[in-house]
Amino acid sequence: MNVYITKFLGYDMATAILLNTFGLLGYTSGCTFFGWLSDKITMRKSVYLSCFLCCTISYLGFYLLQTKTLYLVGFGQYMVGLYVGSFVGLSHAFMQVLFPADTRYTGIAVSFSIGIAISGGLMPSVYTFMTGYTGNLYMAAIIISCFAIIFTSVSRVYRRNAKLYSPAPHYGADNENESLEELRSA
Repeated sequence: MNVYITKFLGYDMATAILLNTFGLLGYTSGCTFFGWLSDKITMRKSVYLSCFLCCTISYLGFYLLQTKTLYLVGFGQYMVGLYVGSFVGLSHAFMQVLFPADTRYTGIAVSFSIGIAISGGLMPSVYTFMTGYTGNLYMAAIIISCFAIIFTSVSRVYRRNAKLYSPAPHYGADNENESLEELRSA
């Protein structure tokens, strides 16, 4: 976000780093809240809520970033961090049921490494190029929304065929079988 704030919004790097602090606060809030929420309303509903927030809050967050009012830009950074944290807060619990116990560490390590390499290494360059090429400051929100819709669609299609592995009771259910049956039946 520092590149976006300095290159496209015109703030100096010191101000961009200060504003980035609000994004970190939103990130930690989102991780904590959505991790807690996945225990209360099931992980599946939390993932769909995160996708919905990704498609809506991203536009509002990028709108607030463009206002050039320092407080609103900070709140926009908070909102961007919030919807990123909404996915990260769920990811650890989601990974536990995605892989069987004998390959769980390998599966989590490989998927996190590939995910971080793509999202952390490639996507900022893509966002910066696309925003500069089109001149549309909402380009990052558009790309994020497209990926959220694709992720939600793919998860709906493959959810029924997936074999889920549960190391412990999840989603607020009394036992492991109830939580797995709830995921399969929805």
